[in-house]
Amino acid sequence: MMGSMLAGCLETPGELVKGKKLYRGMASRSAQVSWRGGALPEGMAPEGESHLVSCRGPVRETVMELTGGIRSGMSYLNSQKLGDLSEFAFFVEVSPNCQRENLAHGLLLTDSSRN
Repeated sequence: MMGSMLAGCLETPGELVKGKKLYRGMASRSAQVSWRGGALPEGMAPEGESHLVSCRGPVRETVMELTGGIRSGMSYLNSQKLGDLSEFAFFVEVSPNCQRENLAHGLLLTDSSRN
């Protein structure tokens, strides 16, 4: 689930070209052709994607950013351990009316500006 995010890190395989790295999901056509050693078998449909992603720098920075977000969320829930999250967390469904009522005061969201 984090393939494209980590693919942009300096430590991942692939050449750095103009500040971008090639992201190749293992179900993509280029990855399938590469590891099968040629063309895809007849009737096989690749499902993944392959494209250039911006270089994110060292993987350490990306991981630190992710763990910082987790720690921040844990602090909102007063969780000391990851296991505590299921005990303290709860989900609230937010209706369209609630979203509208929670806009900054003085802003009016019209139907044409909702896109």
